[in-house]
Amino acid sequence: MAGGDQFIGLSDRGFLVFGRLIRQNGRLTEAHVDSRLDFPAPDGSTDPMGAGDSEGLARDKDGRLRISLEQNNAVWRIEDDGLTTQLPDPPETGQLIANGKYEALAVDDSGALYTLPETVIEKRRFVPLWRLDGEAWSKVRDVPLIDNFHPVGADFGPDGAFYLLERAFGLGFSNQIRRFDLSDPSDPGRVIWRTDEHLRANFEGLSVWQDATGRTMLTMVSDDNFLPLLESAILEISLDSLGPSR
Repeated sequence: MAGGDQFIGLSDRGFLVFGRLIRQNGRLTEAHVDSRLDFPAPDGSTDPMGAGDSEGLARDKDGRLRISLEQNNAVWRIEDDGLTTQLPDPPETGQLIANGKYEALAVDDSGALYTLPETVIEKRRFVPLWRLDGEAWSKVRDVPLIDNFHPVGADFGPDGAFYLLERAFGLGFSNQIRRFDLSDPSDPGRVIWRTDEHLRANFEGLSVWQDATGRTMLTMVSDDNFLPLLESAILEISLDSLGPSR
């Protein structure tokens, strides 16, 4: 979402939407979808449910897209012709539970892809953060889980930090964002934002970008799971507005 005026959205039914974000006096007021791209599975299947619950989306600086799929245990790359290529599975994929696999994807400035699972293996209290550079995955670090929050979205900010969107369930949904300096293995991550004010909004997507005035913006999108009781929402806040927590 560089510049903040255009967006790419991913449906869990296996298609992308491309659109524009409209602001008045710097405040987000509208979102318009301009086009749609239905992408096939690497085997050529075009069954919309065959996408296997597509969840994570990341774009590198050259515009190339990667997606993650929870049910198919897979990470795919969308090629320039709209076809898809399956990338190597992250380690430990087969040990993860269904509907608890890879939702969060992010690409750093070098083009390396990062992902981490939503749920833990066995009795762990952490999830591993994996990095794909070329064709080989390596573990960057373990990310400790706190207060029943689990990873659902990620991005690298203009400051080079790794931002992690997490979600917890209770009477409704709660979300938080943690920021990590991945160059410091001892950095436990700092909670820079937390809310339970949007109990019916299941925020799962995160984009961190810089506006024309130099502000770092945190834009989140919710997944309504095709349920009328849940909200479809885009929430946008500036890092500057968070005060000392930043």
